[in-house]
Amino acid sequence: IPDKPVYQRKTGMSKEVITALYENGFRIKSNDRIVKGEKKADYCLVVARKDQVFLRVYRDGDELDILSMFQKVFQSNRTMAHWKWKFRDNPFGNHNIALAVTKDGFLAAHFCGYAVPLYSSVGGGKEFGLLQVGDTMTHPDFRRMGLGSTSVLTRVTTYFINKFCVDNVPYMYGYNTGHIRKFGERFLGYRYLSPIPYHVSDLNRLDRSPLTFLGKLKKRLSFFTVKRVTRIGADFDRFFKRASKHYGLLLKRDATYLKWRYLDCPDHVHQLFSVKFFGKMVGWCVFTLRKEVLIWGDALFDKEYAWCVGTMFDALLEKYFPHAQRIEGWFSRKPEWWTEVLTGAGFEVTTDPNQLAPGTVFFDTAPSLPFVDRNLYYTMGDSDLF
Repeated sequence: IPDKPVYQRKTGMSKEVITALYENGFRIKSNDRIVKGEKKADYCLVVARKDQVFLRVYRDGDELDILSMFQKVFQSNRTMAHWKWKFRDNPFGNHNIALAVTKDGFLAAHFCGYAVPLYSSVGGGKEFGLLQVGDTMTHPDFRRMGLGSTSVLTRVTTYFINKFCVDNVPYMYGYNTGHIRKFGERFLGYRYLSPIPYHVSDLNRLDRSPLTFLGKLKKRLSFFTVKRVTRIGADFDRFFKRASKHYGLLLKRDATYLKWRYLDCPDHVHQLFSVKFFGKMVGWCVFTLRKEVLIWGDALFDKEYAWCVGTMFDALLEKYFPHAQRIEGWFSRKPEWWTEVLTGAGFEVTTDPNQLAPGTVFFDTAPSLPFVDRNLYYTMGDSDLF
């Protein structure tokens, strides 16, 4: 019996017992806690049966089967280069992958997460490791093997949590919709933050009248610059240290993270821009262009210079994205000052078109759902959808 109540340990079984049963091909059908008064001992009566699948962690070469299943389940091709970048070459942790396989090695289900750094300016500045989960998938032939709490998906998720999360990270997070959202809430311990605020700016509706004399002067003088970034230096570390105090809880968007997340990504779809005022970095932003829609995937600005967002877009749309008709992106409700900046720049808030919801599973008593919901700053770049 574990000493402290962490993720779903109300069953009375330690994670080591559950892990051992799953690794040896057992499906846990039910369990009841029996408390014996003598010698103050607790016992669990477990009913389990032998199954066709065995759970284990990633082994070299599994990526071939993983990519094949990804294409079959999601009808989308993921390159080997992308997989290696995200799960092998991640500087914050690698190979956080759980698999359900048959005795013959056939891949039945998959659950994984990639490591990211979390920074909290609340309480003096603390750093944590997190896992952003995704690629939740079950082969069609195994979706009816067990129901609810005994399904292969529940087992592989629980196995992943016990192997990589409990006692290692304060919580994991992801963005769910539809069936998996309800399933996760009922069987996997998922809890959800407030709905994602989806920000949209229809450029055809904005007032694009000629710039005033002051506006033209700003564009001509060199004290305000917006430039494409192809190499990241220590100035991004200094900027994060300065700007993060205006945010509560956020991924540690320093030079190491930005280089890996955007410049090293082999898909080559992200464009990172720095925003400087008199040579001093006051913000940065990341975009990708999908036809005529400019997806604003990430940003970090110094609160004292947030007024320059509108001027930044004037420069970006003129020089880099002249054919863009709309700008879209996720930005959390917090911090409130940032939401006010976006509203002032012409963005309207609507619901996410895919009805995605930010979900979490907590493994530590330190953070709480209300605390994270009140303080977390996130963008589309915090997910694997950008």
